[in-house]
Formats: sequence, structure tokens, C-alpha cells
Amino acid sequence: MWLLAEYAPTALFSLKSSMATSSGARSNLCPTMYAVKMALIAAAFEAGEDGEHVFEVVKSLPIRFRPAKWAVINNAFVKVQRQPHDRSQPGFQATVGYREYVHLQGNLTVAVRVEGLRDCEVERLGLLLKVVSYLGKRGGFMQFQGLSCVGELGAGFTYLLGEERAQLGADVIVQFLDDFGPGVTFAAINSYSEATARLGRDRVIVPVALPCRLRASSRTYSLYERTGE
Repeated sequence: MWLLAEYAPTALFSLKSSMATSSGARSNLCPTMYAVKMALIAAAFEAGEDGEHVFEVVKSLPIRFRPAKWAVINNAFVKVQRQPHDRSQPGFQATVGYREYVHLQGNLTVAVRVEGLRDCEVERLGLLLKVVSYLGKRGGFMQFQGLSCVGELGAGFTYLLGEERAQLGADVIVQFLDDFGPGVTFAAINSYSEATARLGRDRVIVPVALPCRLRASSRTYSLYERTGE
């Protein structure tokens, strides 16, 4: 069973690819599994709950997305401040970085597989999904629209390469999204801990197929349309 949370984007979305550099930050078309799980843990802490318990519940849950019907990526060069290579020098150095900001038209759906969870855990997860206010970078605000359950996901949802539906066609693009790894620990994802997240253990990069096609592009923008319903 999948728990579906639907959100209406209320601001430009941006979440750079995990494979991007700080100077060339291309954006994903949808959030990542890692971002959603971190948002749920943060929502638990903000509600005064035990975020570590929520981490134990969500760390291994499969998450899929139904992208917005339309996505327009604006290509922009912005001035950024970067630490100098010589850390003995004070202050920051002004430089130029490439950034992408995505205007989403249509609702975004987050699907969480809840098989194996207790009823009280599913109920609590639904409540946390209702209070998530942004996904991606801070400022990528989302407004919760509704909650529902389905047995199977439709063709409009993302899937991992290697799954049964992994027959790639012209109407599918592949993006590399991050997720919690099989050996992830709470200390590794805790910003206030001295532990650091290790790639391959605490955080993994997963190739994900998005049911989208490129409809138009130029040097300043790219227009994508979701193909499945």
C-alpha cells in the first residue's frame, strides 16, 4: 500500500543534483527520497516529537514521486560568495555560479510505501506529511493539498532502474536522486553530530526514471511535460 501526499508548489523549486558541483548546480525536476525523509524528521522535531524514532520508521521506506504536469527550468548565472582555496585568507571571494530554478505547474505527489508499518505509524506519518511546508532547498515552499492511499502506483510515478517497469522509452528521462543508504545512522544525518555521512553507507545515489519529456528548450530555459497520469 502506498500513502500519497499531494502538494501545490507555491514558489520556485530548486534542488541541485547530488552529482553537481558548487559552481554548476543543475536542479532535479522533483525532490529526492533523501530530502523527503529529512523533511519528515525535521517536521517531527518542530512538533516537539522524537525525531530519532521517526528516523527509524522512515529510513528504509521506498518513496516515489508523481512530478508536476509542467516544469520550466530557468537557466541563470548568479554571483556567489565562496571560501578561498587558501583557508588562511579571511572572508569570501566573489565568483559566478550556474543555477537552475524550476517553475512547477500542477501538483506534486509524494508516494510512501507503508507496508509493514503499524497503523499508528501510518497515521503519524500521514500527520507529518501534512505539516511539511517545503521540499528541496529552503524556500521551495509547498502547500499540502490532500492525503490518500492506493494499492499500486500509476504510470505517472517515478521508478527505479532495475524494477519491472524499467523499459526506457522516448518519454522518460533519468535523473540521479539520493536516498538513505542501507547502513545509515541517525548520527550521520544529524547536523549537530560530529559524525559525517558516508557515501555508499549513509547516503546512496540512485538512478530514477521520471515519466517526463522535453517539449521545448533554448539557451535560457527548458520545458518538460509529465507523460503519465
